[in-house]
Amino acid sequence: MSYVKRIIQFLKGNRNIRATIKDDNVLNFGLSLAMEFGSNWQKPTQCRLKQKYPCFTNMELNIIDKICRDAMSFSHNTIYALVESKGKDFDKENTIKTIRDKYPWIDSKNINHLMSQGLYYSYKDGLQW
Repeated sequence: MSYVKRIIQFLKGNRNIRATIKDDNVLNFGLSLAMEFGSNWQKPTQCRLKQKYPCFTNMELNIIDKICRDAMSFSHNTIYALVESKGKDFDKENTIKTIRDKYPWIDSKNINHLMSQGLYYSYKDGLQW
């Protein structure tokens, strides 16, 4: 069982964790923070999450950060691997489906941002699609 699935099972079974931590809007906001470039590139999201959601504990903020970073990493790696193996036959819609199968909570805005970043990383490394 993946780490993210274990966390989600923990969240579902733990009455001390508020249901809002599992809210798609919270996770999408956390993911958007994790994907930021510029001065916040690769910086922890917890402080920025805390500004918008002051009610979350440090443990909850760490869990949100972990889930979002895992989703981002999986997405970037999936896109990169598919571009590397398929080249010009790379199928954007199938890639989005693969990502959404694992992380159904990711909204369209973040999916598009993940695709853009993943394609940028593959292009930067000289891969063609």
